Amino acid sequence: MKYDLTVVQSLFGPSKKVLNGLPNAITIEEIEEDVFYNVQTYKEKISRFEEICFNWELKRASIVLNKRFSSYNSS
Repeated sequence: MKYDLTVVQSLFGPSKKVLNGLPNAITIEEIEEDVFYNVQTYKEKISRFEEICFNWELKRASIVLNKRFSSYNSS
């Protein structure tokens, strides 16, 4: 299977870093606060990320959030 990490990076933009654990896993790490944060947009991005991971048949997918950022909400 051919993986294209630029698809995932472009989905989340420069405020996130894609950590390559392919072919088993992929992690999105929040490295800087997203000034354009929007809950609905993030839900859509996460749904698309899930779809990509399913299509790539990954065993694990994760998103690491920085809880110091104002967009963090523990609920």
